[in-house]
Amino acid sequence: MCNWKKIFIVVLLVLIGFGFEYGINPTPVDASSKIEYLVIQKPTDPPKDQPIKV
Repeated sequence: MCNWKKIFIVVLLVLIGFGFEYGINPTPVDASSKIEYLVIQKPTDPPKDQPIKV
């Protein structure tokens, strides 16, 4: 009988946490912009550093 009360309280706290998170930082992140950024950051050229000869 007490188990459902614990689950309800946990769900309520999680929902309140999401509410505060979106209330403080209301800038939604577009998933497509993240993918394009990761593709741009992908290195395509070989490194230009020469190995050190000992």
